[in-house]
Amino acid sequence: MSTTAIIQARMSSTRFPGKVLHSLNGKNSIQHIVDRLKRSVNIDNIIVATTTNPADEAIVAYCAYNNISFFCGSENDVLDRVYQCALANDVDVVVDLTADCPFIDIDMVDEMITLLNVYGYDYYSNVVERTWPDGFDIQVYTFKTLEYIWQNVEQGPHRCHTGWNVLKYDKMFRIGNLDAPKGYRLPEMGLTLDTREDAEVLGKIFEHFGNEYFTAFECIDYVLEHPEIVAINSNVERKIPGEG
Repeated sequence: MSTTAIIQARMSSTRFPGKVLHSLNGKNSIQHIVDRLKRSVNIDNIIVATTTNPADEAIVAYCAYNNISFFCGSENDVLDRVYQCALANDVDVVVDLTADCPFIDIDMVDEMITLLNVYGYDYYSNVVERTWPDGFDIQVYTFKTLEYIWQNVEQGPHRCHTGWNVLKYDKMFRIGNLDAPKGYRLPEMGLTLDTREDAEVLGKIFEHFGNEYFTAFECIDYVLEHPEIVAINSNVERKIPGEG
């Protein structure tokens, strides 16, 4: 059974164009995520799913130069992009990530994959109910689940999302959620890369840890000890999860 991490990435962010290749303490977000994913014991392949938009040739060039597998698909129909990527690469289980979440916790990823496989879940994530800070988002689901939503979600704003659409069919699927433990339930905290203020916050955190691997718990502990860091982006308005 093939388990593949598919990282959604494109250059055309309205709030921060080119953010996925922006340097965060000397390494861009895509590279941070790829390096983290290589620590996983359950992931077989890593693919960056970008688009056919000429603006995203920079992502293709970066991946090609750094021996990172990539796939080019629809810019706006992200559901189709991820589906076609999974189909072309014979994927059985998708680990669905976005390139604006460079703090991905690999222990969390591996735990979700194990829970999905051992207990027969169709979809497992930590965002059914957001309890973790924004920036640790992970969704794991079977190819059959992806294919169902690809076939049934109508054209429109919901096609710009992938796994979120599973929640529209919650009667059809066995769904699990990994909640943050007490003391780490901070959904209002922004540790994702949406704006230049976010980039400043993330860069300071990576600088502290020296680009070495650190867990979600270590990251949260550090910013709780240094509230002046997250104060930098505290006024950034976050998108609603699953928003079209």
